[in-house]
Amino acid sequence: DDDDDSGGCGDLRVGISAWEFDNATQLEVTATLIFHEPVNIAEGDLAALNELWDATCGPWSSAKAPEDGGPATDWCRGDDEDDDDECGPWDWEAYQALASADRGERDSRHKPYCDWDIGGSGQRDCKDVGGIVCEEGRITELNFEGLGLRGVITPKLLNISTLKSVRLGNNRLSGPLPQFASTKLERLLLSNNYFNGTIGCDYATLKDLELDRNDLEGSVPECLLNSATLQTLDLGHNRLDGPLPVVTQPHSPMLTLRLPQAGLSGSLNNLAKLTELRHLDLSRNFLTGTLDTALVQSWTWLMDLDLSWNYLEGSIPEFPSINTKKIDLGHNAFSGELLTQFQTFAENQRHGEAGWLHLDSNSFCGPLPEVLYDLLYDTHTITNMDVAGNHFRCAVHNRHFDGWARVTGHDWGECTPVAVVAAAAPVDGVAVPGAELIITGEFVATTEARCAFVNGATRAEVAASYISSTELRCSLPTDWPPGPTTVEAAHYCDDFSSVLDDYVPVHVDVSAAPTAAPVASSSSSSSSSNGVSTAALGGGVAAAAAALVMSAALAYIIRREMAGKPLFVPAARWEANPIAGRADDFDSAKGGDVELEIRHLERLKDVDLDVEERKDDADAVRSPRHAVLSPRSSREGFS
Repeated sequence: DDDDDSGGCGDLRVGISAWEFDNATQLEVTATLIFHEPVNIAEGDLAALNELWDATCGPWSSAKAPEDGGPATDWCRGDDEDDDDECGPWDWEAYQALASADRGERDSRHKPYCDWDIGGSGQRDCKDVGGIVCEEGRITELNFEGLGLRGVITPKLLNISTLKSVRLGNNRLSGPLPQFASTKLERLLLSNNYFNGTIGCDYATLKDLELDRNDLEGSVPECLLNSATLQTLDLGHNRLDGPLPVVTQPHSPMLTLRLPQAGLSGSLNNLAKLTELRHLDLSRNFLTGTLDTALVQSWTWLMDLDLSWNYLEGSIPEFPSINTKKIDLGHNAFSGELLTQFQTFAENQRHGEAGWLHLDSNSFCGPLPEVLYDLLYDTHTITNMDVAGNHFRCAVHNRHFDGWARVTGHDWGECTPVAVVAAAAPVDGVAVPGAELIITGEFVATTEARCAFVNGATRAEVAASYISSTELRCSLPTDWPPGPTTVEAAHYCDDFSSVLDDYVPVHVDVSAAPTAAPVASSSSSSSSSNGVSTAALGGGVAAAAAALVMSAALAYIIRREMAGKPLFVPAARWEANPIAGRADDFDSAKGGDVELEIRHLERLKDVDLDVEERKDDADAVRSPRHAVLSPRSSREGFS
């Protein structure tokens, strides 16, 4: 009461706490009346405020805004353009309400004037300066959000050693990220400004760090995600890039992690240890991989999840948490059918609470899940749902969604017709294993088309090539068994032609693979290409072998002759007169080398020489014919 006789005044502070327990919401309200004794701001802290006002607000204070005349009066224009009434003092709320949306005045960074009232000059009570909280004259909290401040944070403000919370978001502040001297600082909120540079680990001791929508560069420091104190971290919409840090902190206190449009790459599994998360926003990044069941199950307390505009793929798991109310998986590459993944999610929605489900622009297929009807019209309420841009199949009897989806009036997007197969024929006229088939019918353009072949209990699915709206092509497996084979086609998932109400099977008779004809030897073709036939080459080799054998035989005969044991003389004569025996066989010979050799051997018989010396002498008089037929010469001749 400002009229209190004591000269002071009081504040009524109301605290509201709410939590959920055993399917019931508990609410606790506390009211505290605080009586303020007049306490002047400490001289150094007041000097810091004055310096900040002079540098960031004074030059463009709203007090300097013209009240009438000039373009500045556009903020107060009325319906009557001829109204000459004065606009009065400039006011941001009125300016927002009347300014045109296409000029961007609704962003407080575009404030044309600063409307921070510092509270006059001279000594001031803490309660006389809006946006600060004091303890014994020292400033502990600053809240100058959205005041139109411009420029760089001044040094004296950075040196206030008692600061616990600083909120300067939604201004035009710039320069490197400020480094506050206070060791008691727990909250630093600088969102929506023009700060630049990189983010260091100096902020890892805070509890709440919000630097989104600035001009910061570099990567997200791993030290921040592994901080033992940080509970809220928001670095989104900057110029960051790099991998999503791996969280190794075993008991991370992180409750809110917002890193949208932060240039992040990598896997979601890097965040598996953030088991206390309530809010997670990783939208508009470059994340890849899958959304694993174990990861989702570890986020027991998760209330809202935004993974939109990434490169995530695969099927999605069930969301079992009873706390999850908002899910955005839009604009990814998730695929597969939606069966029971959102059944628990639907059951946990409470009537009247804001729910959110975005699955748009993925590759989901199969029938449109009826759980979506429950989310819209049961006791559970989803205020925002989008599943368009997928491949949910049309009803099997027409080209529309099922009746339950049409009666809702909700925009489900376009359905994908089931592929209709009218005929199948081999390209080359003969259907054998491995043959390419032409499938005619009704198809939609897709890169995920498949063919299915069925022969009794044997079934195979192969990729198909989309040729036109009336033709697909696919090939039989090379080991496909012969016999009548049913041919089906699907555009996505397992939505094959057989799901149609009016499905008529299409068959193709597959013949056994033909027996391979004998293939000519590669050496034959090679020989022919060089002008030499295989037969001729074989004959030449045989002739050479025969000549070699004959030469060896002749050499053997001559050796026997030289030894006095001719092959064609009875053995008895060899014992009586071996030399005479050889001489008799060559009586008709007209001398020559053999006769000379025989005579020399007869001479050696009468001479008492060592056996080895006789061999040497005998070798010395061997005839040239003997040399030609020697083993060495034979090798040289056929080498």
